Amino acid sequence: MGQYFKIANLDRFERIESDSFRKLMEFCYIGNSAPDEAMRLLLPGNQWHNTQVTFVGDYCDDDDREAELRKSALENLPEQYRSILKKGDDDRSLYGIFSIFPERQHYGGKSPRYLFNHNQKQYVDLKDCPEYNGGYKIHPLGLLTALGNGNGGGDYYSDNGAEYVGSWCGDTLSSDFKLTFAEYERITSNFTEEKGQ
Repeated sequence: MGQYFKIANLDRFERIESDSFRKLMEFCYIGNSAPDEAMRLLLPGNQWHNTQVTFVGDYCDDDDREAELRKSALENLPEQYRSILKKGDDDRSLYGIFSIFPERQHYGGKSPRYLFNHNQKQYVDLKDCPEYNGGYKIHPLGLLTALGNGNGGGDYYSDNGAEYVGSWCGDTLSSDFKLTFAEYERITSNFTEEKGQ
């Protein structure tokens, strides 16, 4: 069965969903409105700057990190949402919990070039993302923060950059048009679905 993903902000209790496609490898590309909107929200001065952003799959309850992130979300749940969750909903998956939160609209505009992880002191330059299959570039934000990848159809199953998939899940992120944290380690994930890249 196919696994659907949404982009969840674990600090602000907001989400972004793709306009049409919901499987990770259907919308996790540079130029797609959902990951590009998350990148814009992570810019300095914007609402998601320096917050935890994670691509949460609806089969994420099979992921080791899910229980920890779900517990934190429930402990920090804003009061206005406590009444929405019914008794017994404590066992609801993180994907299910974020289904009740407001969905951010896609406003468009230029997407930033750099993505920073402030926990691991790493960054990604989107210009490093390799093209494949006629010019597509996989958006690193989705795969670096994926929770539940590998549990359903439409997930990322390539060996290219596999060691990085989910490695930023739950970390504090920001983005910028310029290299504001040049002292951080630059990582090149080389995400493609082609063999031998």
